[in-house]
Amino acid sequence: MKFVKVSKGKRIVFLLLITGFAGIVTINICSWISTTKQQPTIHRTYLKTRTRCPQKFPLLILVLSSPLNFQQRRVIRQTWGTDYAMDKTWKTMFLLGQAKHPMEAKYLIEEAIIYGDLIQGLQTDSYSNLTLKTEMGLEWAVKYCDFDFLLKTDDDVFVNTYKLVDYLRRPQTSKRQLYLGNVAQRQKARRRGKWALSLQEYQSNFLPKFCLGPGYVLSKDLVSRFVEIFDVKKPLKLEDVYMGMLAERIGVTPSNHSGFITYSEEKHCTYNSKWIVVHEASPYCIMKLFDIALEERFRQVGKGTQVNLLQR
Repeated sequence: MKFVKVSKGKRIVFLLLITGFAGIVTINICSWISTTKQQPTIHRTYLKTRTRCPQKFPLLILVLSSPLNFQQRRVIRQTWGTDYAMDKTWKTMFLLGQAKHPMEAKYLIEEAIIYGDLIQGLQTDSYSNLTLKTEMGLEWAVKYCDFDFLLKTDDDVFVNTYKLVDYLRRPQTSKRQLYLGNVAQRQKARRRGKWALSLQEYQSNFLPKFCLGPGYVLSKDLVSRFVEIFDVKKPLKLEDVYMGMLAERIGVTPSNHSGFITYSEEKHCTYNSKWIVVHEASPYCIMKLFDIALEERFRQVGKGTQVNLLQR
């Protein structure tokens, strides 16, 4: 038996030669084998990464991180950021800008190769560019991933992903126009300090309703709408306030959830089974809270298994 391969446009014809018999078998070539060069996707933001999600995820998690925060990313990968189930429910990606030093950039290249979970933009990584980095992440999500909900959070946050997924799967949870988190209501615009906005940047005395930045959830339709309308050149530098402005612009009201603890007077590493997002958590605290959440999950699954066995 012998195969002769003949190229013919986007198809290949295999001439099957067998002693005493000749037949032609024709197969289509997959699109990725095509010699026609596909045009790259055009980006509105500073987005550089073109990595695609391998499958659809009910929950996509985007974590704002800085180039030097290797430890925080490692701990998140080892704890709440990774879904260890065979049938994956969530996927975690880290959002970064450009490193300021060549050695940092080298480490990021190696980290991206090893883990494949970094999304980078061409903008300099700085606090004033958080909105640009968030816009970049939302555009990546829309163009390179299929998902139902998106959680935007930070790398100093503990997320009880089990609780969050349970909440999003409830029949009463809205699947469209969902903007969920710890809602700031009618806050005055600050003109001094870290979160100051000049009159040129923001003229009104009061900010719109918005979900505080350490953690908020957007349904896929809202992410798509935001990507269509946001300012990619000079958006408001306060990322969470800007998301509230976009929501207000399209007539969406943020929903408050008491389990999003984005600021706490108490600095102790405390676990509460009702909490979904806990801000200002150190790497040690994240590991501690995750261990407790995992044990709680095991007990819940065990009780469910016992009930099913008793009902048989």
